[in-house]
Amino acid sequence: MMTCELCGKLYISKSLKRETNVNFRKCDECYYAAKAQNSLASANRKAQTEFMRIENRIEKLEKKNQMLETIIESMVNDRVNTYIQAILKSAIKKETDDRMQVLQAQIIAVNNKVVEIMGFELPKGGE
Repeated sequence: MMTCELCGKLYISKSLKRETNVNFRKCDECYYAAKAQNSLASANRKAQTEFMRIENRIEKLEKKNQMLETIIESMVNDRVNTYIQAILKSAIKKETDDRMQVLQAQIIAVNNKVVEIMGFELPKGGE
């Protein structure tokens, strides 16, 4: 019979290892209680580690999400600016063409008046 180092009870050792090793001189109750406590501490450490891993993954995903938002916003702005520039170019070209036609008509009218005033006769086409 041996005496438990933790609680002081007498017990009969069930294995040679527990009997010979100084660290294992505990009764079954104290031995299994310590083993359960160690297992619980180990499980808590594993859970804490897994929790920290998940937090890190969430943080990385949030950063990627922010980057995606920025990239999408930039792409949308680029498309909108390109579309607006194309619309403006076509509007300016149309306005310029319209204005040029008016000016050409005015120049032809002034030219015809000058020719008429000067008394020149314009050559007729095809005759």
